Amino acid sequence: MSIIPRLYISEKDASVRYGFSTYWFQRERWKGGGPPFIKINKGRVLYPLDSTDAWFSSFKLQNSTSET
Repeated sequence: MSIIPRLYISEKDASVRYGFSTYWFQRERWKGGGPPFIKINKGRVLYPLDSTDAWFSSFKLQNSTSET
């Protein structure tokens, strides 16, 4: 039995994985920002895992407020 890799996640799964609300993802799409996505049948939104992980990883995380 082979395991099929998961290439896309739903908006709800993305909100859990990345810690942002589904509303945040919707607002970012509306503004033309946020991670890359695709729309499929009936407007369902999916996020490609590799691209979305890379998008969130591109931001430098700070350990304290004194860092620039």
